[in-house]
Amino acid sequence: MKNFVLIAALFLNLLSLVQARDLPEILSSGVLRVGTTGDYPPLTECNQRMQCSGFAIDLAESLGKYLSKLYDQPVKVKYVKTNWPDLSADLKNDHFDIAMGGIGYSKSRAKHFLLSNAITPCGKVVLIRKEFFPQVTGLNDQALIAALNRPEIRVVENPGGLNQEFAEQHLPNAQLIITANNKEPFLILREDKADLMITDLMEAQYRLKKNPALTIVNPAMFTESSSHKVFMMQKSSRKLADKVNLWLSKTNIEGLKKKWF
Repeated sequence: MKNFVLIAALFLNLLSLVQARDLPEILSSGVLRVGTTGDYPPLTECNQRMQCSGFAIDLAESLGKYLSKLYDQPVKVKYVKTNWPDLSADLKNDHFDIAMGGIGYSKSRAKHFLLSNAITPCGKVVLIRKEFFPQVTGLNDQALIAALNRPEIRVVENPGGLNQEFAEQHLPNAQLIITANNKEPFLILREDKADLMITDLMEAQYRLKKNPALTIVNPAMFTESSSHKVFMMQKSSRKLADKVNLWLSKTNIEGLKKKWF
């Protein structure tokens, strides 16, 4: 019986180590920990010292100011480095309170986490080298996927996100190149080591400004990929999620977007 009690106590102690902080604990600490990949401009871009900028970063700072004003106490925003393959596990293990920056809604994420209300619409497009554009322009979704789903087509994707998931599901016959992070695909495209990337429209539009050798095949986006960006919190962070959604309802999202898009 004593052994059982010791094991149960140990289990509860371990569980408490990864228990999400909800709003009271955040306010008590005076710090809102924001997990972000920092590799997804113009939403989030961070240097090695986790000095960050981007649309999602402006939103994080706005949320911190909102909580400070609402509760009449300082709430500092602290950025915590994560990556796409580990983002969900890092959130579950309480490395941060909220994940922000380029996170698209999915049924899987909604099943395991609390997701905020919609921030901005998003959807997948084909970012392609211009020399291939004439071969695939003017096609509907089904015909475009068929044209790209061939062994000679080289598709490059960042790891662990919805871009990779879309490519694996719809382009199984193509050569799929998975990079170490979200910065490398665009270097690989520029060096002609890949033909295209499946990514979000907003990121594709940003990358066009940096690389004139690329173009977007389907700016109307794949119909089935139509979704929206969200913030992600643990299931036990209900009080935080409620305040995040209240803040979103009072925030001029479109006004903040004009700075970045």
